[in-house]
Amino acid sequence: MKYLTSLRPWEDIALVKQQRLSDPRWDYLWKWMIEEQGMADGGEKLRETIINYLKEHYSSQR
Repeated sequence: MKYLTSLRPWEDIALVKQQRLSDPRWDYLWKWMIEEQGMADGGEKLRETIINYLKEHYSSQR
């Protein structure tokens, strides 16, 4: 997902909206971005805040 760094912010969110990932997939993707793509790990509180938001607003399970 390194290609995302070249996108403008509104294109980033368009991709998020388009994906409509399942709750488990959001969890997996977060871990993958840190371990495989070099995203900084902001800690559990930040992860929980962001993942919960994504699940609430952009999950295929809602």
